[in-house]
Amino acid sequence: MDSREATWYHNLPPNSIQNWGAFKCMFLENFSNDKTLDMLLKELGSLKMEGKEKVKYFNQRFTCILKKIAPNTKPHESITIDYYMSTLLTKIM
Repeated sequence: MDSREATWYHNLPPNSIQNWGAFKCMFLENFSNDKTLDMLLKELGSLKMEGKEKVKYFNQRFTCILKKIAPNTKPHESITIDYYMSTLLTKIM
């Protein structure tokens, strides 16, 4: 971890990290390189709930990826719902 990452980490509010997925999302929002639309859509489509992950935390990860997509290139709402439902259905079934 370089000094910029360490400074960011140590300046996080206490108890702001609820789980690994949330931390990963927060970290990538601050330090990831810009990804292409295709890469983000693939990431969104391959996202799955982890083990005993709570839906609340999964929603944070899903929203984190969705926020990275520029507003003028976001998939139609029905497609976003399909992505979301397909990831939840694998967990529920």
